[in-house]
Amino acid sequence: CGTVFLGSSGAPLITEIAHPHHRATATALFNTSYALGSIIAAWTTFGTFRIVGSAAWRIPSALQGLPSVIQLLGLWWVPESPRWLISKDRSEEALEFFVKYHAEGDENDPLVEFEYAEIQSALAYERSIDRGSAIKNYLEFVKTPGNRKRLFILLWCGCITQLSGNAFISYYLSPVLTSVGLTTSLEQTLINATQQMLSWVSALYFATLPGKVGRRVLYLSSLSCIFLCLVCITAGSAVFASNPNNKAAGSAVVAFLYLFSPAYNLGLNGNNGLYITEILPFSLRMRGQACYHLFSTCFTLLTTYAFPVGLQNLAWKFYLIWVPWVLVEIFVVWLAFPETKGPSLEEIAIIFDGPQAGGLDMEKLDMEIEQEEEKRTVEVAK
Repeated sequence: CGTVFLGSSGAPLITEIAHPHHRATATALFNTSYALGSIIAAWTTFGTFRIVGSAAWRIPSALQGLPSVIQLLGLWWVPESPRWLISKDRSEEALEFFVKYHAEGDENDPLVEFEYAEIQSALAYERSIDRGSAIKNYLEFVKTPGNRKRLFILLWCGCITQLSGNAFISYYLSPVLTSVGLTTSLEQTLINATQQMLSWVSALYFATLPGKVGRRVLYLSSLSCIFLCLVCITAGSAVFASNPNNKAAGSAVVAFLYLFSPAYNLGLNGNNGLYITEILPFSLRMRGQACYHLFSTCFTLLTTYAFPVGLQNLAWKFYLIWVPWVLVEIFVVWLAFPETKGPSLEEIAIIFDGPQAGGLDMEKLDMEIEQEEEKRTVEVAK
């Protein structure tokens, strides 16, 4: 439950308080902390697996509580979302936030006036359509074409982040390594620990890309790289299964297990956390996050109970299910995921709901998108 609450509130809060120029990178960095925690966990278990007795698992379990204590203390210095403040008629506090964090104390900065007016306009429209109850507000997800599309994207994001073969690396690395001849605890824990280090470094770098190349491009690129990794892991495992003396095949599998994490982080880590946050209007942002985590948890339950049975009964042949499935994921993303790079949080609503979204200016949005495309062309030319 704790991770669901943090995931549902953390990314939206970062998105809403970040400076517009930093929003994409700041929000994308949110999910990279998972890889950092994995490094600590992996090296801790690498050191404790030699301990005889219950301390081998008690020490790693106890250490998991320390980051939560640090985060709880740090919350006292985290500012409140200006959008939430305006929604609660605390507009003066929201203005103070914009002046302090987005304008370096300059009350006359045009950005402050623009953000404040835009958020007020959007929230006024959202108040006008508020249904007054939690159930009716959730039903908003199925009442308009734009919201139905948002709900489908949340469902599909939950699917691709859990059912793209990543469960093999995240949850069942040990049996996968055993299947290619790496059976000792020393080998398996060392590979796990070093793989997590590569995962964190790649996640940090890839978190800087959504604002440069776009969200949709990263989704498609990430899934394409995952597809290639799965093909190579499947082929190497098949060769090793037919000839256990073929060490090259086993080494190839290990190499692509290492590469799988950067392939996943390219578009399904920070980029995903950013995308599922910014496609939702303020009134549906927390509810949308809750829906995403519900979908993701359901898919996680599938991997938890189905994957061990599949690996036990089919061995490497179980990978063959996921190779074509990733192609399906790529096609659906290409078909259904619009690009959101460029517009502000309020203006992204126009992409889904049309010009009538909150009374925002469609011509202004088109102009901003054209400017982003021109800027990208200039950067490529340089």
